[in-house]
Amino acid sequence: LAQASSSPSSPSRGFSEQSAPSWPSEQAIRTAFGTAESELRDAPAPVKNGTLPLWLTGAFYRNGPGTYRNGTPDGMLHLFDGYGMLVKVELSGETNTATVSNAFVRSSAYKEFTRLGRMAWREFGTARQLETSWDRAAEIAGTIGGALGLGETKGVTDNASVNVIERGRDENGVACMWAMTETVPGTFEIDSKTLDTTRRVRYADGLEGTLTTAHPVVGADGTLYNFLSVPGQGFTIYKMANDGRNERQKIGEVPHRRPLSPAWIHDFPGCPEALVVPEMPLYFNLASLTLGREGSHLFMDWIPEDGTTLHVVELGSDERIGEPGKVCSVSGLDPFFVFHWANAYVERRETKTMLHLDACVYDDPDIVEHLRLKTIRKKSDERGSSELPPSSLRRITLEKDSREGRWRATTKNFRALSADETRDFGGFADFPTVSPRVRGRKHRYVWLSGAVRPTNVTNALVRYDLETSSSLFWHEPGALPGESCFVPRPDGVDEDDGVILSSLIESDGASALLVLDARTMREVCRVAIDGVCVPSGFHGSFVFR
Repeated sequence: LAQASSSPSSPSRGFSEQSAPSWPSEQAIRTAFGTAESELRDAPAPVKNGTLPLWLTGAFYRNGPGTYRNGTPDGMLHLFDGYGMLVKVELSGETNTATVSNAFVRSSAYKEFTRLGRMAWREFGTARQLETSWDRAAEIAGTIGGALGLGETKGVTDNASVNVIERGRDENGVACMWAMTETVPGTFEIDSKTLDTTRRVRYADGLEGTLTTAHPVVGADGTLYNFLSVPGQGFTIYKMANDGRNERQKIGEVPHRRPLSPAWIHDFPGCPEALVVPEMPLYFNLASLTLGREGSHLFMDWIPEDGTTLHVVELGSDERIGEPGKVCSVSGLDPFFVFHWANAYVERRETKTMLHLDACVYDDPDIVEHLRLKTIRKKSDERGSSELPPSSLRRITLEKDSREGRWRATTKNFRALSADETRDFGGFADFPTVSPRVRGRKHRYVWLSGAVRPTNVTNALVRYDLETSSSLFWHEPGALPGESCFVPRPDGVDEDDGVILSSLIESDGASALLVLDARTMREVCRVAIDGVCVPSGFHGSFVFR
């Protein structure tokens, strides 16, 4: 049964002591990488295995693929390809009730698919079906034009399937939500009550660029920080006030190391004092994108001899640390790959300032290849060597001496934060998060996804204590939990006072929302999602009412 595999009285117990079966069940796999056949609106969702905390009243939003169909027998080819679908679970702790809604994001890519019965826009790992040589020519022109920011084309998708964030409230206190992907056209305003796609987000400025991230850094005052990437030019880092005007203000520029092959960046770290743009040696290959040729990793090339460069963009929030918009590039670091950064914070030591960056780190980007659907959909008798590649929670520290005025790395590589990564995470760590109370400041705890092996997908949730170097984890044999979403108790003080929300696919293929005590990782309750298949998703957020 579902349980925390450790407890406050025995925090040293780890993954190596878990003996229950761990491969996801075939029913769970079918749901996780299947199709939502219908859309629900405020359907009752029973609370099971306990009761909701009295203070937990609001809505959990999550984004991710709702279908991998594309008009061909094989469907989409990669985990990142499915058409975006939002799920909302409305929770009332006072009445111990819940409702569930889901809706596809009405992007142009999704609407064309439903109109034509086949995909018309290229997705991450699946090229669109081309019927004539003119289609091929249009594909090449569209991909190049879209990448260069020359308008919305079918070569650069607007399929908003990655993230969903809150962007302020209206005059009635109703949240405005954005569904996002890694292209500028792929950002949409969403009605937080109905999940209807309201409109594409338009920007009131002249900043150029189509490529971006779906993981903006959002400050305590709601200021959003992100960057644009334009082949041949570089990264443009900007900020945008939370005033509803959608006007981006450029705060810095960084040239690409390889101007016609920009690095792919899924996420980046930041704190009130600085942002860091991590230029890892995984590069877009425009020939692969336009001509359908395979690079070393889908449409990208891994060139480890380039190493990694971290571009520090100072925000000027503390005059002792830096100047607004000043950029300092720290090069010569070992190659690595990161999907997601956990946190960043500044620590002062006499004349020196330390910038600590915590991330879930891979030695190479083989995880991108591993996430092809043919690999993660394998049945139990076919899995063979399709084990999840290793990754771990690590820290790299940048240092600035006030006398020198420049940032430098204290080491060429990350420092492991766990002495025994197999024990603490099962040799895999990703989807990290910290409490909103300490985001951008020193943190003690990180919640993340781990792996009870053998498995080909992540299947456990972990709470890691940096102070005691100990972990607690939750695992249910055959089931697939999603990303951890930390929700703090409104009147709480302690960093770990709150709950973890995670979308869950149970071993029988049913969907649910899991509620864990963030302090003990024990199940508080779960909300059963009946009437619709909810495939495995990516990122989400909780909005208090």
